[in-house]
Amino acid sequence: MNSCEICHLQPKHVARTTRYAWCLPCIIAKGAIYRTEPDGTINVLYVPTDALARYHASTCPNLLMEGSRGTGKSTAGRWDFHMRALAYSGYTYLVLRRTMPELKKSHLQFTNWEMEQLGGFYHNTDNIAMYPNSSRGYYAMAETEADVMKYLSSQFCAIFFDEITTFAWEMVTKISTSARVTEGSGLLAIVRGGTNPLGESAEETQRYYITKDITKEEDPEYDPLDWDSIHLTLEDNPHLDKEQYRKRFAGLSDAYRKAWLDGVWGVEGAYFSVRAEHLLQDMPEVVAHDRSLCALDWPWLHIYRVLDWGWHDQTVCVWIAVLPNGREIPFREKYWTHTTAEAVARSIVEESDELHIVTTFADPSLWIGEKEMNHCLANEFENNGVPLTKSKNDRKAAGYAIQEHLNTLLKDGDPKLQIIENNCPVLLRSLRAMKIDKKIAGRIADHKLDHAPIALGYFCMAGVSPSQIPNKSAIKPWMQPKHGKSRILGSGNVRYKNPGR
Repeated sequence: MNSCEICHLQPKHVARTTRYAWCLPCIIAKGAIYRTEPDGTINVLYVPTDALARYHASTCPNLLMEGSRGTGKSTAGRWDFHMRALAYSGYTYLVLRRTMPELKKSHLQFTNWEMEQLGGFYHNTDNIAMYPNSSRGYYAMAETEADVMKYLSSQFCAIFFDEITTFAWEMVTKISTSARVTEGSGLLAIVRGGTNPLGESAEETQRYYITKDITKEEDPEYDPLDWDSIHLTLEDNPHLDKEQYRKRFAGLSDAYRKAWLDGVWGVEGAYFSVRAEHLLQDMPEVVAHDRSLCALDWPWLHIYRVLDWGWHDQTVCVWIAVLPNGREIPFREKYWTHTTAEAVARSIVEESDELHIVTTFADPSLWIGEKEMNHCLANEFENNGVPLTKSKNDRKAAGYAIQEHLNTLLKDGDPKLQIIENNCPVLLRSLRAMKIDKKIAGRIADHKLDHAPIALGYFCMAGVSPSQIPNKSAIKPWMQPKHGKSRILGSGNVRYKNPGR
């Protein structure tokens, strides 16, 4: 008698299937789903990998399987719900794909056989999995807003969005409200997702499940403890011929290959590529007159501000230091909503204390009404200590200018434009979220987070000159560095305050 492939012992019963020859204790230890045939043969139906075993065991209300294609996410999502449906009588779940053709080519290829093995049956007309304990599984699509409305009056113990990034995020959030259970049932309402890193809602999916950087202003109900993810690689699919599979990606763009093969997150059609070399942790020091000081401690250092105006949308201000070598460093950001021009201006003045501000490049909409009424919002800013320089609202020119500054290397080999990572998180996130307009070549597509990139575009289009180190004899007393007041990033000084929200 052959021994078990796992423990190598010779137990009484060894499973005989096309893939496995395991003893029953090892089958159970693997967390496998099996059935015993009338002749006593153990038929193994599903075996989770170690990573997927963690997925099945998780009690997190919102959980995502993410990673490269070909890692068995759809299969795991379906079998997770099979197990839950068999464990609880009357359990209901919903499995969603974006379109019916996608559903037919994925889950519906397997549901008839799986339900037969589990003692139930699959209703092909209504697309309902009927379990012997009265549990029900619904397989459907959500392609339009009308499809979404069908599920809002329903109740499911669990919902699985297969390829979740192909759904608009608003669809996901609306349908997820139908995941609910009755009080005292002992059940946990869950939402599950599976995806590779590209798609319509990739940005929101990554932020909610992986980076967990949603602010209270964006979503007051968000609790990062209720969201989690499990990363999968090709190594998590032991049945895949990996060598053949990798060859299928020949000819694909680098972005698609990294996402589908390596599971690297990115934005499909991203306008900008912000890489590690664009990020700084601290403001660099500048050497002048035989002294090395933090750049911001030199009173003559040129600081520019950029301002994009909004009322219901955000008003954005970013502070940018220009070093003598030409390096441009956004080092502070601040945001307001439903705030008057006067209040914004006063806040900007406070945040700019002791900085040598050259000018503030601003949203041209602030000059609306200047000719007709001889007054405009730009006047309000100037009257409160923030004179403005009118910029140009041109998304194509702004996109090209930002690209030029991101990709120009200075003599030290580093990019001309670098960003203080911890001080400007919204600017960084926004730049990475920008997409190329599909209708107008070279244009930054409209996006809810485009305010900070557009503001940065005002600066990059202006073509400013590097700061000039003045001759020592020409430095006035009030322009001398203040001894004993050197500031360190994160010390709590106003210069390094966390960005306002």
